[in-house]
Amino acid sequence: MIATKTILLSGKETVDLYFRHAATNDLMELRQLITRSFLKLSSGHYSHEEIMATIRHVLKYDLEILIADRTYLVAEALGRIVGCGGWCKRSLLPGENGNKDVYFLNPKTEAAKIRANFVHPDWKRRGIASEILKLSCREAKQAGFKKLELLATLNGEPLYRANGFRAVERINVPFPNHIEAPAIRMVKHL
Repeated sequence: MIATKTILLSGKETVDLYFRHAATNDLMELRQLITRSFLKLSSGHYSHEEIMATIRHVLKYDLEILIADRTYLVAEALGRIVGCGGWCKRSLLPGENGNKDVYFLNPKTEAAKIRANFVHPDWKRRGIASEILKLSCREAKQAGFKKLELLATLNGEPLYRANGFRAVERINVPFPNHIEAPAIRMVKHL
């Protein structure tokens, strides 16, 4: 465990959150949480076609690599994973599996990548994503990185902006069948 935090559950009831590095045996639960989160929390920002294309082509994730590198975190409460996210020190793009010419980023000249931050819809707006992001930034800084970058969804942009990231470019992510989904490239200096 790398951190704990007590949050308000409802009324006066509190619950402890436990933050730790993800493990390989978390993969199934993580994939379910990510899919559920994206389906529910992005529905007001993206069309059904954009959501399904993103799930098929981006949310495949390279979670195994992030877990092996110990750069992916989970938040647990009441015995289940309620949030996840992390950072990447490799040249991977979202959805790549490492079979290409992947290299470790140079912390002095390149930005670490913030990756795959999601919260279970029943646990949103409780500071879980912000805490995971804070822990990820701290770890990247400890690894020598001076800059972070990410590709934010439309619904994720306010979270990142509130945590010190600034938008540098709006793009459309192309998918098969002529579908494109808007996103925002954001950066933060550590």
